[in-house]
Amino acid sequence: MKKTVILILFIVLSAIQLFAFSFENDNEYKIYTIEKTISGETLPTAISPYPIEYTKNISLYFPFLRKNTGYELYDLFSYRANNYGILFEITPENNLNFEYYFGKKINSFWFIAGKYKTDWSLLEHGVFFSDALPYVNGITGGFTTDFLLGEMGIYFGAYSFNAYLTDEELAIQKMNVDGNSDRRSIGIGYYDPYKSLLIHRLDIKPIKQFRFSFNELNLIGGKFPDLVDLNFMNILHNTYGEGYSNALFGLDGEIVPFKGIKLYGEFAMDDYVVPLTEAGAESYKPTAFAWGYGSSINGKYKNTYFILKGEKYKIYSWMYNRWQELLKFTGRYIDGNKIYDIPMGYDYGNDIESYLISLEFINKFDNLKVLYEHIIKGEIDLNTSYFNTELKGNTKTWSGPYGETTEFNYTTLQLKLKNLEINTTFDKFELIKYTVKISCEF
Repeated sequence: MKKTVILILFIVLSAIQLFAFSFENDNEYKIYTIEKTISGETLPTAISPYPIEYTKNISLYFPFLRKNTGYELYDLFSYRANNYGILFEITPENNLNFEYYFGKKINSFWFIAGKYKTDWSLLEHGVFFSDALPYVNGITGGFTTDFLLGEMGIYFGAYSFNAYLTDEELAIQKMNVDGNSDRRSIGIGYYDPYKSLLIHRLDIKPIKQFRFSFNELNLIGGKFPDLVDLNFMNILHNTYGEGYSNALFGLDGEIVPFKGIKLYGEFAMDDYVVPLTEAGAESYKPTAFAWGYGSSINGKYKNTYFILKGEKYKIYSWMYNRWQELLKFTGRYIDGNKIYDIPMGYDYGNDIESYLISLEFINKFDNLKVLYEHIIKGEIDLNTSYFNTELKGNTKTWSGPYGETTEFNYTTLQLKLKNLEINTTFDKFELIKYTVKISCEF
């Protein structure tokens, strides 16, 4: 028996590869994605972090200037090796934040676990699960394998979020207004201190120039997830989790019609009122969609890569919203006495139309990026009461932007030159955000 166990361990350990995980904003990862497009091939998946080659790195960031308008973290110290990394950051209220991760690659299977930043999108602003969240707690993993004439990837994510509720939010969370819930007989909803997100993703790449993906997000609030919630494609059977689960469906894909040219996009469905079967339900669950699409030109000159892209977005008015805080598609981050509720999808929330253009130059150590965004924002946001049945019942609000709109014109300049980093954002000609920091790498 002991010999059998030792043999199994030996086989497993011999299959383990020492691999680094590169994140979306790493120059190595950006170069990897551009090189794929230049060669006329799509990525195996849009998920980051992703295991690709990376050298060991230790960085120390010296005192810097900063001004922000939200919950944004600033690096102090980071250490990254083959399979793990640690990162110390400072929050807007000058509190210390600690991130860490550990991962492995075993043949075609890989996973990364801990507290880290993730992104499941090729867009600058993903519409169903994006890097709008400063970090997540949990595990990401999956594998890629051959199928028929192409490749197939199966991926998953399991994350937990801060379940703190104010007294008012707790009172609402305890309510039972869902007639299909298994708690309707006792009149009390689910309100245990848990908020979890489970994601299943299927990537299909039939040819090297084309990839498309199916995504299911199952948000579980007020209850600890059980085996039923782990099932793949729970979105088709959401009544299993009625009262404590909120499902969202996502599609995304990319095509490289010519070497260096990429077309890509995403679609997300939070709710959809089916006219033939749900007539009269308008005030209960308004239709909520989100999508974004874009194109990019990728190239290389000597040792410098460049990418020019343009993107357009539409986020319906009631997207990501919900009457129970623990079932709202937001992540809660608390810094001192301030609460930040950040959308899991599009950075700026809901009830929005926008477009952007950007140009970026990248080499192994430096990069320069200029980005312009035009945003039209309606009156409805994630704090708009979901109990406003009159407003929700007005189908004119569904697609938005609704009511009196506000326009924003953001221009962002990002410069990384060896050990100097400068990030500035202007709204027209007003400087609204900036960060200047100096780093030292060992």
